[in-house]
Amino acid sequence: MNNFAKLVRSLVLEDFKRFDKRLRDLEAAQDRDGFGEFVGSCFYLAVTRRFGAEHSIVDIIRFVANTRMVYDLTGSDIDPSATERLIRTGLGEDNLLANVDPRVIPTIQIILIHKLLSEEELYDDEVDAFLREAEDLAKRWRAQSALELLQEMGYTVKPPLKDASRPDRLAS
Repeated sequence: MNNFAKLVRSLVLEDFKRFDKRLRDLEAAQDRDGFGEFVGSCFYLAVTRRFGAEHSIVDIIRFVANTRMVYDLTGSDIDPSATERLIRTGLGEDNLLANVDPRVIPTIQIILIHKLLSEEELYDDEVDAFLREAEDLAKRWRAQSALELLQEMGYTVKPPLKDASRPDRLAS
């Protein structure tokens, strides 16, 4: 399990003291290469598990309102519109994040990962299985991004992956 997975694991298992320490260590090391993809993959998996194909806008609005009641005591920490659009993007809708500050996306994702997975009341081994799945997905996203970059540079590359597509801008 990598450091990003350990960070999210401590969050999901509500070991906030360890989460804070791991977050400080991560910030001090300034080694965040792959962090966006990993958090994005956790977010994507958690959102699709919670809402699935049969979701409605009303379900998303209610979930965001409930999340804000629990996590946003000041009323200014979680932008409801940005949060709703981020969830909808995770569920496959396109072009919803153009006016969202990309610096707030990881914070919203972390809050939602905690909320979504804590509602599932997962056992330790289920959290570990979820994190392994997220690590695998993040690796596929990174490989796909590298292939796309090489192709943009004019190289002909035959992708070794089947489909590593990802929702628009979830792993930035």
